[in-house]
Amino acid sequence: MSKQRAVDLVNVFWGSEIFKKQSDGKLSSKWYFFKPQIGNLSPACHLPNAAFCVVPYSGSYSTGYGIYNPSYGSVPTEMSKEKFLKGFTHFCHSGSGFIENFYNYFMICPSIDKQKILSERGGCGWYEADTPDYCAKVALDGVTANYEFALKKGKTIRILPYYGGLDNQSKRCKQYHYNYTEERRGEVLAFCVNIDDMPLYFAVASKNKYILEKENGRYHLTFDTENASLSVSYSFVSADEACARVTSSCFNYTEAKKRGEDLWQKTLSVVDIKGDEKTRILFYTALYNALKKPCIDNFAYPVFDLATMWDLYKTHFPLMYIFYPTKAATIVDGLAKCFANGHFYNSKLMEMRLRESKQAVSLMSLCIATAYLYGIDADYDTLLPLAKKDLEYHAKRGKIFKPYVTHNLDFLDAYYALIACGVDLSEDIHAAAKFRETRLYNKKELLKRGIGRKFYEGTNVNYSFRVSSSMEPRLKKSNKHQLIKELDRFFGFDGDDVTNFTSPTPYRVVCKYGKRYRRFEGLNNETDMETMYMYHKLHEYGKCEDIINEAITHHFNISNGGLCGNDDSGGLTSWLVLNILGLYPVIGTNELLIGSPQVDEATIMLDNKLTIKVVGHRAKKHISRVLLNGKELINRQTDIMTLRRGGELVIEY
Repeated sequence: MSKQRAVDLVNVFWGSEIFKKQSDGKLSSKWYFFKPQIGNLSPACHLPNAAFCVVPYSGSYSTGYGIYNPSYGSVPTEMSKEKFLKGFTHFCHSGSGFIENFYNYFMICPSIDKQKILSERGGCGWYEADTPDYCAKVALDGVTANYEFALKKGKTIRILPYYGGLDNQSKRCKQYHYNYTEERRGEVLAFCVNIDDMPLYFAVASKNKYILEKENGRYHLTFDTENASLSVSYSFVSADEACARVTSSCFNYTEAKKRGEDLWQKTLSVVDIKGDEKTRILFYTALYNALKKPCIDNFAYPVFDLATMWDLYKTHFPLMYIFYPTKAATIVDGLAKCFANGHFYNSKLMEMRLRESKQAVSLMSLCIATAYLYGIDADYDTLLPLAKKDLEYHAKRGKIFKPYVTHNLDFLDAYYALIACGVDLSEDIHAAAKFRETRLYNKKELLKRGIGRKFYEGTNVNYSFRVSSSMEPRLKKSNKHQLIKELDRFFGFDGDDVTNFTSPTPYRVVCKYGKRYRRFEGLNNETDMETMYMYHKLHEYGKCEDIINEAITHHFNISNGGLCGNDDSGGLTSWLVLNILGLYPVIGTNELLIGSPQVDEATIMLDNKLTIKVVGHRAKKHISRVLLNGKELINRQTDIMTLRRGGELVIEY
């Protein structure tokens, strides 16, 4: 029997429905969900880290696919009882919550009315649907979407070049400065759509003959056959480039589908795992979703889709650095595009708009320093001086950042990471860091609370156990016994079960109860997703393993509703990928911690092949020792550069 391919294990519908917890554990029943219990993912056609994608569009939050309305917490309400299609749009977010712009540009409509989805299928880079009026197939071939339609009623396909955004979200593109022009270039129909002063060029071609008519801003393509093909490409540079892209396409759905699957198979096969079928499906589905973002297109042009760093910096960037260093180098160099007005911004949308954020500060400086420590081949002569300027900017803002106290932790993380890189920091930066270090924590080893102090999407407790580059200096000064006591309370080792809201509930009510419980968010959000590794640093390895095992067992499953919170551009799925392998890289350092692997064996193609072997995990609960190339890792950790040299990592229970 031939081995099943990684692409055949991916469930592209995963995370598109409300999370249904299939079981509960002794610990997981103590954890509280602040955020919406849905992955906000979709079966949109994507290629690895590529901007262009195709969305089966209903107008629903937040990708454009599905039936759900926006929500801040609990579970979303339904926009419709049944799945339907209005058409197909291009570009979307992946797993994000409230973002300033929801993309979904340039709609292709095979029918006048919205259509109930009778059946649908999807895979890596392709999607198919049957409706009463048509059957549709679409697959990505590089930067071109290749459509095939079997039209049951009429022979006309409509193009809405001005379309953008979601039907159930107030921030529609048409509220911005939005206009377009079109022209025929031989057999190609070219459009320039101006979105808030960003020119986005589309090109449309078909191997079938059609008659073109324009009516009220819509373009009607009436074909001479019921089986019509259409190819759509784009460019951020020029109509000429968009036309060249579409004419160089294969113009064939079946061939495009094969090319897309082959690309995904090559990308996913960097890691080969052995384990039960559920674990393999979960792993490759998570890795697929982790690799959708961030995106860079036409590197000479300032288009960089990163929304937002707060979601990605702890897990996604380290995953890219370890598994895909060549692609990571391009992404790291792209971070320079997010520097303006003396500092790095936390996120950047495609429309060349840099966004201020209350989430965090200096995260791009932290990720640049981490890339340097990992040996990623990037332009550090440009990037490290920008990171230094970023810290200088924030050092001048004030003694303690308010109202979001956690911005002080962000500053300290970037500070210690840049020191590890050998960057010569100014006295002002050193003074700002030392001032913050001595004033952030109380006698219980928790971040101080008080009037005017806020903690983004959590409480002071959620942020008190951050595992990052500023952790070691803190641990040297900490009361270890008190810290473990507060960790036990946070994870609920001695606490009562909590009540999570499984029906639509006002966010103020969700927050009220969350602030009462003051517990771990259970991977429902990125706020405290690494905190179990504080036990690891305190050599309480068994508790760290228990938390990881319960989280993966009870808060993830392989159903379409198998993701317990927003994936947020791959932040949550990156955590899942790393922890299924039993690995956790500490951001801002070159440390790699050994967690609790869920596989029997894994092979990772790094600079040299690394094999992970897990021995005795089905018979015993906790790890007894870890060996790398025959040498025991006393503190169950190694460094990234040693790991990249490959060999054999043996984890014995």
